Amino acid sequence: MKNHIISIPPGSGKRANTYIEIFNNAPTCPGNQNIRQARGILYASKSAEIQNLDTKKFLYCFGPQVSRPCLLSRFKSVYWVVTGYESDQSELFEIEAVRRYYSYLQSYWPAWFFGADLESTCLLQVVLCLVPIRTVHRGAETIRVEVNRQDIQKIFENSSGVTRFLLQRAGIAKREKEDHLQAVKTYLGISEP
Repeated sequence: MKNHIISIPPGSGKRANTYIEIFNNAPTCPGNQNIRQARGILYASKSAEIQNLDTKKFLYCFGPQVSRPCLLSRFKSVYWVVTGYESDQSELFEIEAVRRYYSYLQSYWPAWFFGADLESTCLLQVVLCLVPIRTVHRGAETIRVEVNRQDIQKIFENSSGVTRFLLQRAGIAKREKEDHLQAVKTYLGISEP
């Protein structure tokens, strides 16, 4: 089994911290260096949804019945975050309720890879909730999480059917579909060299 290290900033994936991350990564507006253009949709799962394994809002936004225009607007633009755990000093992947919720969604309708913005660490937080954690190394600026690369590959493979369905339903061209799937694999560190 090959180990894989995922590096994330402490506290990422919680809404307040994600706002900061998105802002810091956003390009500045042309002609005004003080304004940043953050594109994307902040999809926040509330602690009540998480505790109750409530999928209604998630399926309303990413389910099989969502219209083509709505899906297209969400393609590659979603920041997955949770709210209600801001006072908990644990990382999201260490909060059992969040792990259980994301695992439930993964088994029910794994739409992460269709919508996820690949320039933030939000998707990495989701993936870390879905795989067993081997070790965690905490630094001031970065947390390095060791996982099994095959576990991440399995998550990708188990999600690919839903991802391909959503790509088709959104009307994404064949070449762009393949490019997107390859970009997700690269982001996750599972693409072949």
